[in-house]
Amino acid sequence: MMGRLGRGTSVGQYRSSDREAAESALRAVGLFELHRKPYGELSGGQLRRLFIARALACEPDMLLLDEPTANLDPLVQRELHDLLRELSSHLTVVMVSHDPAFVSEFVQQVVCVNRKVHVHPTGELDGAMLSELYGEETLRIVRHDQHFGNGKSYD
Repeated sequence: MMGRLGRGTSVGQYRSSDREAAESALRAVGLFELHRKPYGELSGGQLRRLFIARALACEPDMLLLDEPTANLDPLVQRELHDLLRELSSHLTVVMVSHDPAFVSEFVQQVVCVNRKVHVHPTGELDGAMLSELYGEETLRIVRHDQHFGNGKSYD
């Protein structure tokens, strides 16, 4: 309901249209079944969805997001990316991301800002592009397909 503040006759009073907009927003992000769960008991991914629902309850034409998937595990990131892709079919979604893998897989157009502004289509990253973006031709990642030592995994 926070996304509906200021739309009623006075602070704290909501109309049925406000409740309908909030319910619709929760359904759009897949959280309606949790609408009675205390805020403090939501996971990080659920909180991100809740923040998006709050924005959707305002009935915007555009969402502006700053690193919406930061500090989320890969599965939750993918689910949030899928949600944002779905939302982008009927409203404009603009977001900041420093994740080149996300950018190349999930968006159609990129605006790069590094002392200058450039607009690019997405595609594969090669050594020259990595060098331009990060000052090197290599990008270090965690190799989950290899193990050190005895190769054991620990639970």
